[in-house]
Amino acid sequence: MADEKETKGSNLIQIRVSDKMKDDLQKKADELGLPLTTYVVFLIAQDLKKP
Repeated sequence: MADEKETKGSNLIQIRVSDKMKDDLQKKADELGLPLTTYVVFLIAQDLKKP
């Protein structure tokens, strides 16, 4: 049996998006003065908070 280890800290997540979507997300992130990855994490967190 494989032992499952509890992870602590952060985990790497990779997503693939079209060039157009990346450009659109980058523009919005730039407007807010955020790095693209921070903005994407913010969007995901906002979606998870929805009822």
